[in-house]
Parts: sequence; C-alpha cells; structure tokens
Amino acid sequence: MSATATDRDKIKQIFRFLQELHQVKSPPVVDLALYEWKLSYDAVPRYASVQRGDLNSGFILKVARPSESQCPRPSVAIEKWLKADWEQFGVEPEFYARRKTTSVAGKEVTEAFEESQERVEAFEKWYEQRRAWETTEKQLHESLNVFLDLFELYGKFEREAERLQLFLADGILRIHKPGLVIQHPILLQRVELVFNPAVPEFIIKESSESPELYTPLLRFAGIDGKSIQQLREQIEKQALHPLDPDATGEFFKAFVHKFWPDGLYGDSLAQIQSDEVPCLYRERGRGRRGPRRPGRTAHRSAPHQGRQPRAEARHRRAGDDGHRHGPGPSRHRQDAHDR
Repeated sequence: MSATATDRDKIKQIFRFLQELHQVKSPPVVDLALYEWKLSYDAVPRYASVQRGDLNSGFILKVARPSESQCPRPSVAIEKWLKADWEQFGVEPEFYARRKTTSVAGKEVTEAFEESQERVEAFEKWYEQRRAWETTEKQLHESLNVFLDLFELYGKFEREAERLQLFLADGILRIHKPGLVIQHPILLQRVELVFNPAVPEFIIKESSESPELYTPLLRFAGIDGKSIQQLREQIEKQALHPLDPDATGEFFKAFVHKFWPDGLYGDSLAQIQSDEVPCLYRERGRGRRGPRRPGRTAHRSAPHQGRQPRAEARHRRAGDDGHRHGPGPSRHRQDAHDR
C-alpha cells in the first residue's frame, strides 16, 4: 500500500518538528567565523580549470586540477648570474652584482653585471617574460588552492559523512547586539561534493532537498513562528534559490524591511552604509556544517552553509613582501659579494 501525498506531508511535518525541537535545544550558530570551511562563490578564481554553474547547468561548481607550467628559461648570457630559485613561482629573481670569470687571456677576473649592456638588456627582456608567466601562474595557483581545499574537504566527508553537511547559502543577516554580532546566511541549499578521479575534478551540485530557511537564526533574531512559517511557504511557492539573482534578491529586500523598519539591504556588503542597524546583504557561497573546533575561527558556513574566500592559501608566495620590484638591474636586489 503506497503512501498518499497527505501521508507524506504529515511525515515531513513530523521530521521537521523533531529537527526544530533539536535546534531549539541547541543554541544556533550565528557567527560565520565559527565554521571550519567556506568558499565565496564570487571569489572563485577565473581560470580555465574552474567552471561556474547556474540554476540550469546541473552543477554549481566544477574544479579540475590545473596543469602547472614552467618558468621561461633565461638566456645563456644571464643564467649563470642569477641566484638559485629564479624558476620558482613567487620568488623575486635576483642576480649577483659581480662574479669571478675567466678572461680571454685565461686570467681570473671580477666582472660587474652591468659592465655588459647585452647582459642588462637580456635580463630585462627575460624579466618581462617571467613577469607575464607569473601573472598567469598566479591565477593557476589560486585555482589549484581551491582544488586542494576541496580535496581535503572530500577526505573529511569520507571519514565523517554522518557528522558533516555542505550547503550553498545566501542572504547574510547582520545584527549588532550587546556583546554579540549576528552574521549568518538565512537561505540554505544542501549540496553534494562529488569527485571524478578520471579528470581529476571535483563537482559541487545540488542535493534532492529544496532550499530552506535557517529558522534557528530567525528565532534567535526575534522573529515569531507564524512569520517564519509564512516565509517558508513563500520560498516554496516562488521556488527561491541562492543562485537566483532576481526573485531571491526581492525576497531578501522585503524580508529585512518587514521585520526592521530601519533595516538596510544591499546586493553586496559594500552597499551597506551603517553598522548600527540590522541589515541583509548578498554573498553567495559554500560552507561545511559540522562540529566546531575550539579556537578555530577560519570559516563561515551556515549551520548548514557559508561563504567567503577560502581560509588559507597552500601555495603562499615565498618571500613576497607585498610589492613588485620593477624590471631592470638597478631595481633588483643585488649581492655585493662575489660568487
């Protein structure tokens, strides 16, 4: 005997009641910083190995492992003058100011780098080629960092599948209260992380579940149960989704204005002009929900989700001091000692 639609609705209501009963007994997470992993959809690198999906593509994000390229090789005229690691990404190339060489007469002499105009020009030409390579390589490494983040995350899901969930979220509600700041998405969509080893490639796609409100957050913010139910029905009726740029935006705008007369709405955080009033802004992202670890505040996710740039880059630029030296020997660090 098959269950009727009414029976299925009743079962859903029971499970929802049990879920909310558990959430009421457990204090809601209201701060994005308490989650261990998050990724801003808008901060995903623009690179060939990364594909962004939409409502109709069947996936939200595809991230393949990019292939690293080799640094352009310098000419013979300057290669022996360069210090070690010139071929490493993120390492500013350095040359020796002078070095010992053998003259035509067979004598050992000390020669300065800039004594040869040909050598200086060769260095400047190669430096420009290397700078163009590093610009491209920087995008590659940013994409590789996302791939490695997902690789690590996938391993955690394999080990702790029953304790962890991944969500796509949008609509960050921010309210300043005495001793507390609420900053958390209100609209969540559970997603799945799939690995295709043949590429290799990670795919983030929607689960079979519909988008949902983060109701514990709304209750914590002072919204009553009747209003929450009306919001749920509106989301279901309008089929609102975190990736919908229009209808979902209108929902967020009406939401913050309905419950806070002085509330502000922005399509991004940059559009919010005040920290003193409740606000809601858009910032689509993915995040992991799971046990919080004491002392770790690197991630934000809704208790189902989150967003924002990744927590840490694995390929940090070695020795990067935050600015670029211009091309040309006179603008590069030189070693005053002979080789």
